[in-house]
Amino acid sequence: MLPDELLDLFHRQHGLAATHQLRELISNPERRRTVRSHPDIDWMTSRVLRHRAAPWSTDQELMVGVLDSGPGALLWGKTATCRWGFGRFRSLPPHVGVVRRSIGGERVAQIHLLSSLEPSDRTLLEGLPIARPEVALLWLAGMWTHRLDVDRAAQRTAVALDQAWRQGLVDGAFLHDLVARSGGHGRSGIVALRRVVECRPPGYKPAGSRLEERFEEIVPWTVRNQLERQVTVDTETVTRTTDFRLRTWPLVVEVNGEAFHTSLSDRAADNERYRRFVELGFSVVIFWEHDIWHESETVRDAMLHLASHPDPSPTIHRPTKAPWAW
Repeated sequence: MLPDELLDLFHRQHGLAATHQLRELISNPERRRTVRSHPDIDWMTSRVLRHRAAPWSTDQELMVGVLDSGPGALLWGKTATCRWGFGRFRSLPPHVGVVRRSIGGERVAQIHLLSSLEPSDRTLLEGLPIARPEVALLWLAGMWTHRLDVDRAAQRTAVALDQAWRQGLVDGAFLHDLVARSGGHGRSGIVALRRVVECRPPGYKPAGSRLEERFEEIVPWTVRNQLERQVTVDTETVTRTTDFRLRTWPLVVEVNGEAFHTSLSDRAADNERYRRFVELGFSVVIFWEHDIWHESETVRDAMLHLASHPDPSPTIHRPTKAPWAW
């Protein structure tokens, strides 16, 4: 029978344990019996043990790479960005970061030797030690800086950052702190990431979708400068977040994708939503996916007119036909 401490470790680490961890948990005699002849234990590598009852999975394969790399190792680089969902890479083979001058012997993971890593730069994702999303973005900026010029690296980093921020993965205050403390240390990618962060304060709210980003590209700067993204209203009853709100007078902008706003139930829910906005004193303007991509002049002209002509009373504006009326 394995000690309870060791069984708990196997449970927390996808059925795996590193030999260096055993030294901290169980006595030397117990450790020798476990690694030599216990019927429930297999060797995955010369440094990693597996409990035979544990099912095989991708997470287990990634954890093998982390544990085999030694104490303090964590998922890094391509694997980290893939696991967070904003890198176009595969998670395997595992890329692992280790704060160490050198690492001897062959390892199952692709090793990244890190000069330093703050405790706050690491976290757990489904039980896997991994670099925080903000740190993974800095690595991503560095990779693109090596492959491209800084301007294009910053553009690609901005897209990945907004995607991660939209998913709620990024803490704005932590990101700004990371950029501040990484400057001057020669960290690859810091120039590109700093450019991106300069126009994104800690309280920044990215557009909710590529469709909303396209809407912002269409409207003139004089109007875009008056728009606030993802504004929550009506918190006393039901929380409703509108795509955009005009700062100069009570106008909200709804940018509707056709996949989620055209069924009968969607249309009924949207009409109730618009009615409630009007009750709260807001005018509403509705644009459709087709308008954004194929009627951009109509969208631009409508927003120019509405921005400069406040409604005396709350009204619903429909500059173009809805898809079911085409």
